[in-house]
Amino acid sequence: MPDLDAITLYNRLALRARRNGSAEQALLHLSDALRLSREHSRPLLEAHSRNSMGMIYALAGRPELAASCCRDALCLVGRATANNASRRLASTITANLAAFEQV
Repeated sequence: MPDLDAITLYNRLALRARRNGSAEQALLHLSDALRLSREHSRPLLEAHSRNSMGMIYALAGRPELAASCCRDALCLVGRATANNASRRLASTITANLAAFEQV
């Protein structure tokens, strides 16, 4: 379970870095979260981190990278067990993707 705590911590650190205006630091933290999510076969956690990356790229004026991250995240959600959490995450990612693709 310590690795799952680390994934959560990396996501929180990324959010804090994004709020402080450091997109590069946020992306580094999310890269660590992605790595651990993949190592532990946690597609929903990986999808969450990829969606967060998409948000950072969108804020940085990179809608093409934002959309790519969201498409990857949706694929990951599709591989996960369907439940309320996965449906909510898919809905959020779909809305983000639609916004990024309109830019």
